Amino acid sequence: LVHDRADVAIAGRAAGVHLSPDEVAPAIVRGIVPPGMLVGASIGSATDLGVARSADYVSIGPVFPRGTRERDPATLGVEQLAQLVRMVRVPVVAVGGITSQNARSVLDAGAVGVAVIMGVFVGIANATFWAGEANWRMWLVHSELWAHMVMPTEASPRFNSSTMRA
Repeated sequence: LVHDRADVAIAGRAAGVHLSPDEVAPAIVRGIVPPGMLVGASIGSATDLGVARSADYVSIGPVFPRGTRERDPATLGVEQLAQLVRMVRVPVVAVGGITSQNARSVLDAGAVGVAVIMGVFVGIANATFWAGEANWRMWLVHSELWAHMVMPTEASPRFNSSTMRA
């Protein structure tokens, strides 16, 4: 998946493009990408739910405080994530402050996967946790190491080995 750059995703024959809230709307991008290319979007509240209608999946967050942002007013929490998951009709990837200690809680809230940055790379416990999840698939959403998305391989038929190319 390529972050924010549909042109690069098309040229590189990527599996898809992930759009930030301040980028072109998924409905517009859908009109220019090839059939079958995934179009994802980020949302942070119920006011952003309109973008989910034309996306194949959405990322929702931040769910937990991120890194040094312990007092992040945008943090949703697991309960609000669960409410938003119930409001969308596409798979949800949870993002923001995801670690080995809290990843299961967002999956239990209805997310099909998580997007992580530091949660994969910080500490032996996290590395051991993610490495031990042999039935999980991981791939890079490219934009200066923006995020790694991790989800159970059975999470969604749209997210499988035939749609996710290396």
